Amino acid sequence: MNSTLLLLVFFSSAVAGLGADPEGQSRSIGLGEAMRIAMEGSVDVELARIEVGRARAGVASARAERSARLLAGSGLGATSGIPQSVLGAAPSVAHLTVSQPLLDVQQPRASRRARESARASEHLAQSAAERSAYDVGVRYLEFELASLEEHRRLADVSHFAQLERIAEARVEEGIAVPLTLAGARLETARARERHAAARSRARLLEAELGHALAMDPSVRLVPAGLDAQSAARLEAAASSKARDLDAHPEVAALAAQLTAAQLRVEEARAERLPKLDIVAQYAVLARFNNYDDYFRRFQRHNLQAGVAVRVPLFAGRTVAAAVARARLDERDVLVRHNAKRAALALERRRSDEALQEAERRNRLAAQELEYARARLDVALAQFDEGRVGLESVLRDRVAESAAWGERMAARFGVAIARLAAVYSSGRISDVLAD
Repeated sequence: MNSTLLLLVFFSSAVAGLGADPEGQSRSIGLGEAMRIAMEGSVDVELARIEVGRARAGVASARAERSARLLAGSGLGATSGIPQSVLGAAPSVAHLTVSQPLLDVQQPRASRRARESARASEHLAQSAAERSAYDVGVRYLEFELASLEEHRRLADVSHFAQLERIAEARVEEGIAVPLTLAGARLETARARERHAAARSRARLLEAELGHALAMDPSVRLVPAGLDAQSAARLEAAASSKARDLDAHPEVAALAAQLTAAQLRVEEARAERLPKLDIVAQYAVLARFNNYDDYFRRFQRHNLQAGVAVRVPLFAGRTVAAAVARARLDERDVLVRHNAKRAALALERRRSDEALQEAERRNRLAAQELEYARARLDVALAQFDEGRVGLESVLRDRVAESAAWGERMAARFGVAIARLAAVYSSGRISDVLAD
């Protein structure tokens, strides 16, 4: 692990004890845990799982269309004159009808289309889980950085308060003019305002993170710090080769939708083809329906079995319209599929450039912090020798604090950029692997 990663882990762990409410309930949470919670139980993930359930129910329904059906009923009724059909069946005390599709080109395509739609919903559920994990990961890193910034700003308030007391003593001694004290008080007020703004931002990010994780608003969240294992996984996943675009869940979902749309075209065309069903009927007849008067022989129990053939001779423009509609749907999915692949390729390029920029900024911030600390060391040495006063040391300490803040912002910027690169490459699960 490089020095940058070690420093990030070290400074992140410093946040673990900050922000806890001694009077209320608090919970320490890390990056990996937050992302796992989001991936397993966010609202978007739950809704996506419901869609998966609906799609699977559609598959079961499509399969049921190809199974045998047994219908039982009665056409019992008084008859005056010749026995006529009741809903297509002769008047009967009871009847049973069994039908089994034998040849129907539409039904296999409908079943395959339902399976492809279910696959698409499963890919979309995976995409929703990865998106939720990524969003929560970014929120967590921003929250942790804001907590560090709040702590740093609080230390700055203490430094400026000391400078204000020094200025006040000098004015009382007549060494400095009152305007110097007014300027020192203004700097202290500004430092307090910056601390209040940092505290407000940290609390807002805490509330957003808690809402995204569906946690009780009364529970205070405390960032546990980016542990070494999570940081190493994040760096390794960001530097790994991106997966093929077709393996991305959003692209895979559109590919399944495209296959389903193509099957829908074939299904619409198959409306012109004949259909064959195996049919068997059993009926119990009664004499009071006048069968003896109109038929030469009455038989109480009757059985029929055979094949029902349906040949569409003329369907108007119904089939042509259905095919045209299905082709438009196919074209729509194809355009969205190609556009998504192009957008993901561009997003990967953008995330790679953003990561390189963040790493350059991080290296520059490291140099600036090193320089600020060297100046502070010199000021402390000169203070011990009595060559400079406490005011100069405090000024250099404030400058070092500002450089440290920039360094932390740059480090977390690298972490966020790495997380974006991992998400665009479809490797969120690599960060969460055990």
